[in-house]
Parts: sequence; structure tokens; C-alpha cells
Amino acid sequence: GLAVVDADHAFAVYDYGLKVTTDGGSTWVTRPVDPVGEYPMAIWAGDANNVWLGGMGSIAHSVDAGVNWEPEPSLPVVPDGFFGIGFVGD
Repeated sequence: GLAVVDADHAFAVYDYGLKVTTDGGSTWVTRPVDPVGEYPMAIWAGDANNVWLGGMGSIAHSVDAGVNWEPEPSLPVVPDGFFGIGFVGD
């Protein structure tokens, strides 16, 4: 999945991780995805820092552009994983 925030900031998930750019895609850095396991599948970014990540069975939230993640315990566990993330009013 891909979440583009603006001309400089974007987040991309792939089989084993998360890539983040802050320079319009010229460079990408890898960020940890520990709370959602090794298969992140869905990404949503409200801004350059506020990011949601879904994986096999769980979803997590970051307020620092994916440097740190907190699992979201209020959402149900989905054994087959999250394939998309969206919010009402988005």
C-alpha cells in the first residue's frame, strides 16, 4: 500500500516493512513495523506524522512518522489481516 501525504511525504508498505520518504521520493528509509508482525498490508496517513498501519491480525498507530508504533487494542483482531484502512469523513 501507499499513503501520499504531500509533495514531500509518503509511506509505502511491502512484504516485510515500511518505507518512508520526506523528500518527494528521492530517498526512502526503512521503519520498524513490529506491532503488526512481518506482513504489513495497509497504510493510512492523516499527515506527515499521524500514521495507521495494518497487518496480519492487528493495527497500530504512530504519531512520529512511523518511528514508534502503538497497537490499537480497541479494534478487533482480524486473523486474515487488514487490507485497507480508512476513516469516515476522510
